[in-house]
Formats: sequence, structure tokens, C-alpha cells
Amino acid sequence: TTEKQTLTIQTSSGGTTSPSPGSYRYPKGSSVSVRAIPDAGYQLSSWSGDASGNATTVTVTLDRDMTIQANFAGQITLVIQAGPGGTTDPSPGTYRYGRGSRISVRAIAGAEFRFSAWSGDAFGDANPITITVDHDMTVKANFTEQSTLVIQTSSGGTTDPSPGTYRYDKGSSVSVRAIAEAGYRLSAWYGDAFGNANPITITVDHYMTIKSNFILIPVPKPPLDPALETGLDASQTNKINTLIWSRNPENAGIELKEYWIYRKRANLSDGDFAKIASVSPETFQYMDRELPLNQKFTYGLTTIPLDPYAKESERSEFVTEISTFPPLAAACKTVVNNSLFRREKINVVSWQANPLNTTVTIAQYNIFRKKDDQDDSAYKLIASLAGSAVEYQDRNLSFSEKCIYVIRALDSGGNASGFSNPARE
Repeated sequence: TTEKQTLTIQTSSGGTTSPSPGSYRYPKGSSVSVRAIPDAGYQLSSWSGDASGNATTVTVTLDRDMTIQANFAGQITLVIQAGPGGTTDPSPGTYRYGRGSRISVRAIAGAEFRFSAWSGDAFGDANPITITVDHDMTVKANFTEQSTLVIQTSSGGTTDPSPGTYRYDKGSSVSVRAIAEAGYRLSAWYGDAFGNANPITITVDHYMTIKSNFILIPVPKPPLDPALETGLDASQTNKINTLIWSRNPENAGIELKEYWIYRKRANLSDGDFAKIASVSPETFQYMDRELPLNQKFTYGLTTIPLDPYAKESERSEFVTEISTFPPLAAACKTVVNNSLFRREKINVVSWQANPLNTTVTIAQYNIFRKKDDQDDSAYKLIASLAGSAVEYQDRNLSFSEKCIYVIRALDSGGNASGFSNPARE
């Protein structure tokens, strides 16, 4: 006789099983499947006894007498809704879940809409959300209608926000600013905007396109013919550099604001130029005062247009102090040497060392002479003296002629100064 074992099937309220609850005899070692069947509004929560888990169907192997129980739990209703302009996942509808279930719901906006917020038994704008279903609940996804704003620009500038396609809630007021590149300016807005106000405010109530258009501002040319005159101040302890220049005719038709003056030490690189002054566009001279004698300087100028969006011109030609300056206070004194046997005319030519030559070593003075009735091309070199000299005696001169002298300094590098002031008899 085959040995048999008893399988007892039980249920809690809220459902039944297949086979139905009761006691059954099966040959020892048999495998028996039992399916839980929840009533409406319930779900299987777990198996207990000699079965476990929450699978709808369990299979037990009867190697002894066994008891299993299907446990059912009531379900909770979750109603999912969606406002105009979108849907949800799961789709809007009524769902039943076991108490305590955690359900993820995602809002899906349609074209021209955006998800704005949850309402009902959910809140905020997180997406998706996870809901713990512990009572009958309703959640609703709400959507806001949007409109598109396309921002475009011509060459010569950009915008803020940057050019591109943007979506805003319908009826939003959006500020857009045109940003011209150097040398350009905003001429006008086109499309769904007009005029040249900057910034502009757009009410985005339909699909809109706006475009900022920029025009090139003529770049002015630098001043022409810069020149530099260097002199001493009254104390002769500082120098004054007078910079002069002329208007550039190519700037006709461009409104100018001013000229900028740049300076650097002559022995430094062009990157060391620094702006030191600005003058009106009707000014063509600038005096740079209280400069030290032991430094030499280089200057350049630029033209600044009146248009605030315009570019500064390139720098003018650079102009640097001359390296060597002529001696000062050249003078001529005539003396007569009445010796025993003859009468001799002597012109004593004198001068002063120029403090502007502090940065160089004067190696030599060259003395030039001409008759007072000759033009300057007649000057001839008559003597060369050491750099320490401050006087020269021109002897054996004719009493019937008068002479004029000029002196030129020569530094140790071979650079010659201009002529001194004329020294006349």
C-alpha cells in the first residue's frame, strides 16, 4: 500500500484557492500546485505555514503532512489624472494597489506645454514622483502652455540670452539685450520686434522670431606726422617734451571724441606703452612736463571716435626723443691781441653743456663757422674739441669780416646733435 500524506489548504478572508481550502491526501513525495484567487478589492499578500513568498501559485512537495495558508489583503485605490496639455505614465485612470505599495508616476508634457506641478495627494514639481499608497488617493499632473521665441542676430554682435530657440510660458515677458562687438553697433530689431531700443521686452504669446541687426562703425585713423620737441623747464632740473601732430584727413565724416596719448621709456618694449593723457579732437599739441633728465621717452597717439561702440584707432607712428642735444647758450666775444709786432683779432666762442645729455657721454664738440653774409649752407667745420670743452678761440681773423658760429655735440656712440643757437660777433 502507497503511503500518503495530508495537505491542508487554508485562506484568510478576501479570497480562496485552487484547489479549494480543505484537507487532501496525496502519495508521499507528490508535488502539488496551489493557486491563490483574491476576491475583488483584495490581493494575495503572502503564503504562510509550509509555504512562503507572494507568488500567485506555489508548489509544495509532500514528504510529510503539511499546512499552507493564502493570506489576502484589501487593496487601495489610486486615481491618476492629467490636466490639459499632457498625460502620465501610468496613463490617467483608476488603479488598485496593496496598502503600502510604492508607485512611480511620471508626467509627460505634450507639444507646446510643460509639466508645472502635481496637485491632489501629491505636490511640487519633481518628475517622476513615488507615491506610498496607504489610503485611497488622487494625484493630478498639471501642465502649462508654452510659446517659442527664436532669437537671431546678424554678424557684428550677439544677444543676451544668446541666439537660439527658447520656450517660455505663454504670455511671459522676456527681456533681450543686443551686445555689439567692438566696432559695431545695433541698427535695429526685425521680425516680431522693431526699433533700436536696447534692451527690448517681448511678450511671448505665440511663436515669435526676433533678430538683432548690427552695422559696422568706421574705424578712425591715427593722427599724422607726430613730432617731439624736448626742452628744459625754468629750473633746468626737469625736461618738457612737447608732442605735436596733425589731423588725419581720412577721418573726415567721423565724429571724434578725443586723442589719447601713450608714453613709454624708450628702452622698453611696445607692450609697456601706457595712456598718460587725452585731449580734445581740436587739440594738436601736448606738453609732458616734469620729466627726469636721466630717462628718454617714446610717444604714440590714437584717435577715439564719439560713438561709444566704436574702436580706438591703431597707434600713430612712434616718436622718440633725440639721443643727443646741442649745447646751450652759444656766444661769441671778440678780443684784439695787440702784440709788439702785429694786431690780431680773436673770436672766443663759448657754450654750456646741455643737461638734456645726462643719458649720454659727450665725446666731442664740432665748431662750424661762416661769414655773416653767407647762407647756412656755407658753414664749415673749423675745429673739433674734447667733450669737456666749453670754449674755443678762433684766431687770426680778418678785421673786415664778421663771423657766425654754431656748435654740434657728438656722443660716444657717434650720434650728432643738431646745431646750437648761432653765436654772432
